[in-house]
Amino acid sequence: MVSLSQFANAAGPQQLFIASEETVVLQFLCEPEDFRYVVEHSNPSNWRKVAACTFFDGCWACEQESREYGQRVRVYMPVLVNGMTYIWGQSVGKGSGMQGALTHLKEHGTILDTLFEVTRSGNGKRTKYITIPVDNGTPRVYTGNVSLSKATKLVPYEKQANFYKKRNSE
Repeated sequence: MVSLSQFANAAGPQQLFIASEETVVLQFLCEPEDFRYVVEHSNPSNWRKVAACTFFDGCWACEQESREYGQRVRVYMPVLVNGMTYIWGQSVGKGSGMQGALTHLKEHGTILDTLFEVTRSGNGKRTKYITIPVDNGTPRVYTGNVSLSKATKLVPYEKQANFYKKRNSE
């Protein structure tokens, strides 16, 4: 087995983006109990402009009568693709990329010793991911530490209205 700690991205892991009709082979770097599960809100005009819900400290998006800033639950997972570490964000519902990994976990008790082939189809709200285990070599030993703390943006309450209402990204 090869240790991949020396291959970790110097500036920290980037978000993994899988284009429509693209397939990647990845390896999960931790079990699902160590994934980061987050309730988020997004700008309705720019769904990529996302911040964590701050419900317990006051949340501007939750206070809006309109459902346009509705909550969604996402999970962030550290993965290894082509020797580089990434953070892969997914919804937790039907069509999520983590469904195949969870099925494998139920059957085998772990997802760490398996490579997975992930295929994305569709666009926008019609996006689906299919995740299947593959016998495509031996998973590598990863001895680094991937921090998921920067996976989502935390916006202070007093700045949230401006953050969500702006159309351009910060």
